[in-house]
Amino acid sequence: MVRKKDHFWEYVEELDGRFKCNFCERDFAGGAPRIKSHLAVVKGRDIDICTKVPDDVQAEAYLAIGGHTFIRFVQGVAEYGHGYKLPSYSTLRTKLIPNSRIEVEEYISNVKKSWVTTGCTLMSDIWSDMKQRAFINIIAYSPGGAVFMRSLDVSQERKTGFFLKQIISAVIEEIGPNHVVQFITDNATNFESAGDMLIGKYPHLYKTRCAAHGIQLLLKDIYEEVYWVQKVIDDAKSIVSYMYKHTIVLSLMRAHTNNKELKHPCTTRFASNFLMLQSILNVESELQLLVASSDWRGLDYSKKDIAKEVTNIIQSTEFWSQGHEVLLVLEPLVRVLRLVDGDGSTAGYLCEAMERAKEAIQQRCGNNQEKYIRMWELFEGRRTQNIIHPIHSAAAFLNPAYMYSGTFTENREMKEGISFILENLVALEEKIEFMGQVQLYRMKLSSLFTETAMTMLKTSHPRIWWDYCGDSLPVLKKYAIRILSQPCSSSSCERNWSAFEAAQTKKRNRLTPKMLDDLVYVRMNTMMMVKFNTLEARDVEPIDLDKLNELPEHEYVSQEQDIENDTLSEEVENINDDVIDDTDLSWLN
Repeated sequence: MVRKKDHFWEYVEELDGRFKCNFCERDFAGGAPRIKSHLAVVKGRDIDICTKVPDDVQAEAYLAIGGHTFIRFVQGVAEYGHGYKLPSYSTLRTKLIPNSRIEVEEYISNVKKSWVTTGCTLMSDIWSDMKQRAFINIIAYSPGGAVFMRSLDVSQERKTGFFLKQIISAVIEEIGPNHVVQFITDNATNFESAGDMLIGKYPHLYKTRCAAHGIQLLLKDIYEEVYWVQKVIDDAKSIVSYMYKHTIVLSLMRAHTNNKELKHPCTTRFASNFLMLQSILNVESELQLLVASSDWRGLDYSKKDIAKEVTNIIQSTEFWSQGHEVLLVLEPLVRVLRLVDGDGSTAGYLCEAMERAKEAIQQRCGNNQEKYIRMWELFEGRRTQNIIHPIHSAAAFLNPAYMYSGTFTENREMKEGISFILENLVALEEKIEFMGQVQLYRMKLSSLFTETAMTMLKTSHPRIWWDYCGDSLPVLKKYAIRILSQPCSSSSCERNWSAFEAAQTKKRNRLTPKMLDDLVYVRMNTMMMVKFNTLEARDVEPIDLDKLNELPEHEYVSQEQDIENDTLSEEVENINDDVIDDTDLSWLN
């Protein structure tokens, strides 16, 4: 996965290994970090400052290189009081960071203990940094938290299925084969092949495809193969591109929209098209007033062909009506993506969410079947091939809140899912008891669905329900908890690699491999510990599919994510380089 192109390239002309500033028209060597330093007008950052950058662009660049961090620092010191003293270099190196490692190790130990009950999912991804070095990173994910297991530089290796299988097998052996429940892959052939070989070696492991990736592919298919959707999105892209191409145009747009921003599309995240279009439709009246204003007509830029094209789009009744229709039919899919692309145990909800999406799209399409027939075909194709695995159908059946609801209908896919569990996951000596307890669960016995159990359908995640209420069906309970504890995508894994690069710098190349591995291990697991501490309470509650109405914008909107990633990497690199600037790194051991 290569990081997305930083939006600050919009302010320069890209040359071969260099860039030319659109404002001062000087050219420099380098990439996005140097562009931001140049535009931020902060001296001492190894590049001349821009003398003609507009104030809004300068402010944006300043925040991107860490200005907001300084503001938070000052606010924190002010809150503490005048008695605050910065820790010394020695204290930071010999006490604070080693203590952080102790805390991380305690977190990891607790997570590993939880695997006895819930098992874990392995997520793996080959990630390329800005220098095109390739790393394979492996994370073990469970309701107890995520653990960064290993990273290997594979720049010089052939990433064959067998090669990947050998690496992942070593991690499985380290964890314990009985604790690894699921391996999530994307559509890459080598990972698919590795997954097949892993199943051959570990029969009780199942392999699924990343559901979030599958939905992104479905949105991509719809864009590429449904012409009227493509036309609307392309027109929307033209609007965004033009509004942000020239500073004076952008300033005028912000004046008319009360500083509301338009979302930028991301090349590899097709849900960003939805957010982009939504942001445009939210300022429909403002944009129409903008292009009708004398200020707009008076711009020299407005006389260019692209400006006339954008003006025609904004003044077109068809664009707005078709835009609202595109949002209406894509919104159910975006809701499913919101479910699986976040953190948490979502396996028991995916099938129901997809069924709801299917019904919602059917209702919104009305009677115009010809217009939507291709969309239906794409939906069914991706649903079967890339999103729903038999284990997800079984998980829907094992979700007691869904099974006991009035909308539940047992279908063939659920029965096939239970058969998959029986044939592939259940131990030989437990098969008879397993199927007997499945039948008792189907009967919704009052001895199982007591008043307490019925109350917990509304208050607890399905895996918690089984843990508390499933004692009368012990074999089914064991497998239900393990299956319902797993995620449906590897997105949370992929979002961490940008920060991983911060530990791979020139200064650290002189460390021994063991020291560098330890530094990466501590850094990545510290991030995961902090993240888990903020999400722990949420993963014990049931997921309300009626409230999946917001997307995590840090994942789909390239502008904000790139700024944050670059800032985080730079901050961490500066801090860590100060800490490890000598050769005494005994605190890592």
